[in-house]
Amino acid sequence: MGARFCAGCGARLFIVVEAPSLAELDRELDLGQRNGPPPGKEHRVLDCCLDLTEPPCLPEFGGDPDLPELAGGATSGASLLRRAVAWGADAGVLSLVAAPPLLFAVRAADAAGALLPCGAFVGLLAFTYGALSHGIMGATFGERFLGLQVTDPSGGPPGLSRSAARAAMAVLGTAAFGLGPLAALFTRSRRGLHDLVARTIVVRAP
Repeated sequence: MGARFCAGCGARLFIVVEAPSLAELDRELDLGQRNGPPPGKEHRVLDCCLDLTEPPCLPEFGGDPDLPELAGGATSGASLLRRAVAWGADAGVLSLVAAPPLLFAVRAADAAGALLPCGAFVGLLAFTYGALSHGIMGATFGERFLGLQVTDPSGGPPGLSRSAARAAMAVLGTAAFGLGPLAALFTRSRRGLHDLVARTIVVRAP
């Protein structure tokens, strides 16, 4: 006893200390906490609670989980049908404005030669209309008529620079066989490519 190394092989010896005997419990445990925690041991309620009535904010293709819980009482997720009707109304407004100069251009030159300039003119007109409408009013005339508006990530007006980026992507996406707006069919937040790039969302206005 007391040797630190084995006399035969020289290996180091480890001393095993016996564990103290377990004392009996001096009180009954309430494993189910049926009666609540004991006085002075109340659980602290977290300040940030999970609202199970709302779906969790999950990432999506190109999406932002931090996009607005919107200011002013607006509600997210404007229906695709309502947005399509708003697009149709805006297309009607643009057609009324663009028709006279387009007819003049077609008469002044042959149809094939006027195709590219007319397309560029319509694209520029659509860009200007979208950028100024969203930058100043937060909605185009069609969206305003259908009770829609466009917001930035904080839930406020998108501003001119963000509206210009959104309008540019909307024109390019529409020119690419409409693939930009059609992306709204495949995102949970119902945003087209122009909304994903500009980090905007179309919502129901209060």
